[in-house]
Amino acid sequence: MKKWFDPEEHFRTVRDMEASLSEGANLDGKTGIASSVSEVVNVLGDTWSILIIRDACMGVSRFDDFQRHLGVARNVLSNRIKKLISVGILARVAYSEKPLRYEYRLTEKGSELWVLIAVLRQWGDRWIAPEGKAPFSVSHKGCGGTLNAKVECNSCSTDVKFLDEMAWSFVGESAEEEAFWNSRRSNELIEDSTD
Repeated sequence: MKKWFDPEEHFRTVRDMEASLSEGANLDGKTGIASSVSEVVNVLGDTWSILIIRDACMGVSRFDDFQRHLGVARNVLSNRIKKLISVGILARVAYSEKPLRYEYRLTEKGSELWVLIAVLRQWGDRWIAPEGKAPFSVSHKGCGGTLNAKVECNSCSTDVKFLDEMAWSFVGESAEEEAFWNSRRSNELIEDSTD
């Protein structure tokens, strides 16, 4: 069977691959699949960037407040904020003219990452927090109810709970390739064993 994508055929050297990625080719290095997930990981893949976004979602906007709250070294924080500005997640906005001071606010693009933070918080509260004791909760200002992240079908509004309810489509791939990837998933959950 012919491989649908052979990374070695397309990328003769690491330098070629890096040049291609910097030009916008977005490939997961292990599977060779063009993937927006791999690009998100490239942008947000370190702890500090995700925590900066979490704090920005919670209303933190000033450098000293990020630094104090996160306990991150100033040079690391400065580098991560510059990166988040460069990819359009944060914007640098003056809040004082004398002396000139800036704060860092989420852009529209950045504000959409609250869903990612909500999913990470929800998963952590369930699987990592000691004895299910969440360090904080998030509620709806309108009614006070607890917010929960979920995946919902855009067409019929069904709450999709697990992978066996999803089908993957790959733009530009053959039906044979889609069938291959869709047959790779296990349809069973493995019960959590904490023994």
